[in-house]
Amino acid sequence: MTASIATLFLSALLASPAVCPPQEGQIRWDGFSIKTGPGQQYELRGTLWDRDTSNGPSAGDLVRIDEILKNGRASGADAQWFLLGPGLAAEFGRRFQSIEKSLTTACESRIEVGKDMPTYKTPEALHAVLAELTGGGAPRTSPEDDLRAQMTGWADEICKQGKHIPEKDLEKLLVARAGNPKGLSKPVVRGVAHEVAAKFAFACTRVEGKFTFGN
Repeated sequence: MTASIATLFLSALLASPAVCPPQEGQIRWDGFSIKTGPGQQYELRGTLWDRDTSNGPSAGDLVRIDEILKNGRASGADAQWFLLGPGLAAEFGRRFQSIEKSLTTACESRIEVGKDMPTYKTPEALHAVLAELTGGGAPRTSPEDDLRAQMTGWADEICKQGKHIPEKDLEKLLVARAGNPKGLSKPVVRGVAHEVAAKFAFACTRVEGKFTFGN
């Protein structure tokens, strides 16, 4: 290997760290983008910080959205900073898994997060903020949508405990935790649990205790 090739190879490694030593801080991912909201009307572009060093988006990680597009057009909204809650982290995590290799990464000193930093626990909570920022008004959510958001957060918590949980067992756990939510029949509760459990089937039926994104 020539010196120039070796230099390029080393530079590539430094530009895309797999882990960040504690003394170096945390990984920052630049170039993240995600489509979200009803009909995927919002496209968000920005940066993520891996505050808990889990090597993927998870609850408590920091997000800065630099650009918000609505229905393909720039909204002109200001940059937004927030922390990921469990349900929203799950949505960001699925997107991260598909684009991780295209992101630019760097080790960066830890950013101090103030108590006034908002945390959006679910995609629906973020959508309400986006609607307000882009002049669309806060979208209404149904009891079924609220339950789906809750179950997504529960499933994310359960699947990160490092245990092998078959899809059917996860579904039962979600139904049991939901109990008898007001305005929803048992068949609807079971249907939502079945839907959410299917989305988390891979994450919960892994053999190893740690779920990693990408290859």
